[in-house]
Amino acid sequence: MEIGENKDIFLYAKNINLHNTENYHLSIDISSSNFSYCLLDINKLKFVYFKSFKTNNNNNIINKINTEEILKRNFYSASCSYSNLPCTLIPISLHSKNNNVNLFKFITDQGNKIKYEKIDKIDANILYSIDENISKIITQIQPNIKEFNSSNIFISQFLSIIEGKNNDDSNIMFGIISKENVEIIIINKTKLVFHNIFSINSNTDILYYILYCYEQLDMDPEVNFLYLYGETNTQKKSFQLLYKYIRHVRIGEIEKKLSFCNELNQIPKHQYFALFSQLL
Repeated sequence: MEIGENKDIFLYAKNINLHNTENYHLSIDISSSNFSYCLLDINKLKFVYFKSFKTNNNNNIINKINTEEILKRNFYSASCSYSNLPCTLIPISLHSKNNNVNLFKFITDQGNKIKYEKIDKIDANILYSIDENISKIITQIQPNIKEFNSSNIFISQFLSIIEGKNNDDSNIMFGIISKENVEIIIINKTKLVFHNIFSINSNTDILYYILYCYEQLDMDPEVNFLYLYGETNTQKKSFQLLYKYIRHVRIGEIEKKLSFCNELNQIPKHQYFALFSQLL
């Protein structure tokens, strides 16, 4: 199948056995513009099934969940990440769940069900809001599902990536690009230096916010690396524009220990990082 930016995608291993789904882990990722899920063969530790749909609104997402019958089967385990949502990081010492509503007002006046979870690599919780109807149907079809904010996955995995490398004492920026936002994460060795999500309307907005963060954190576009994830590639204007101003721009990679069947190798895995990294 041809992989296109505006196309739904459905790929699976030729020898997949869906009669006994208890041998698979189900991963789901939900954002305002995309609904994706995949299956990991827990015996072979290999991804063998992948579906991705473009979505326009929450009702469209709920309809997709309802019509995908495979999601209602029994699995070895299941997890779900929520992407591109308003969120904030709060030090654990300052966070009280009784004050979640007031804290969230500092981010946005839009909100439904407020959730929070601990970020394992740092002493902080991430507070975010999701559509209550989406959360309800996800837990109805998979009662024991583990839910994550995608920023938690990004921060934890990027910290692990940097820890595993012999880096000098310089900041490294990670940019996650979506249709509506650019999420910027800056890490220095084992420390999270910066995290924020900016609304965008154009490729120049992406450039502006990334260069603004470079400037504010005294980062040198000729020295400090930028790794890009999400809806971008080397052929897109967003990448080419950044490359004019930042010397070391790279498309990000996923953990090498993740394995995929041949049919799934054509997927741009940096675009679905949160989906494929939920079990790491």
